[in-house]
Amino acid sequence: MNKIIAIIAAFVFSAGVVYAQSNEATVGQRGGDHTATINQFGAENRAILQQDAGNHSEAIIQQAGAGQNDARLSQNGDANSASFQQTGSDNSIGGFYVATPIGNTASGSWDEDFAYQADGADAEVIQQGDMNSVSLWQEASEAKIHQYGSAHKATLLQAGDNHYAEIMQTGSENTALTVQLGSDNRAEIHQNGHDNFGMINQVGYDNNAQIIQMGNGNVAGIMQVGSGNDATVIQN
Repeated sequence: MNKIIAIIAAFVFSAGVVYAQSNEATVGQRGGDHTATINQFGAENRAILQQDAGNHSEAIIQQAGAGQNDARLSQNGDANSASFQQTGSDNSIGGFYVATPIGNTASGSWDEDFAYQADGADAEVIQQGDMNSVSLWQEASEAKIHQYGSAHKATLLQAGDNHYAEIMQTGSENTALTVQLGSDNRAEIHQNGHDNFGMINQVGYDNNAQIIQMGNGNVAGIMQVGSGNDATVIQN
């Protein structure tokens, strides 16, 4: 197994040039069975990691410090794994899996995706398949987004605190949109099939909404304003 470990804390290492702040690391690997780890300490860190033309590669990016960290990951092949860990505020994560992923798992955001997380935000994203996309914006809330299949789209905005949102997509070309404003709202969208559309908007606090779609071509939307509302939509 080939390994590259870039440990960065105000000194120069082979993976990149580093200062007390504004650290930058770039790692490129070609072939299979790689492991790459980038650790950065400070503020305004930037990490770029590319693993190309191989399978069973592992990527780990950890950024700790005041914030404004940026991480980018590209993996090409099958059975790859990746994880990001960022502390501080105003962090961003992006990257993608390409080719025909089989068994790829991620804690972060992938497949030409974008994620913004402020302090106290917790997100889990798992994508298995092709051409899936996730856009995630979080403040002090929890989210789980799982996509299995192809061409799914998931968009999630959580502004406030203590929200929980879950998007589960299986099949192909399903679209889910969730917006949570306020605090302590819970939203779940589960889609299994093809070309389903589900949307949940919550403004207020202590609202609960669930959309379950089984089959093809279903459309559902829930709008909750205020507090203590409860709604469920099931489509077969």
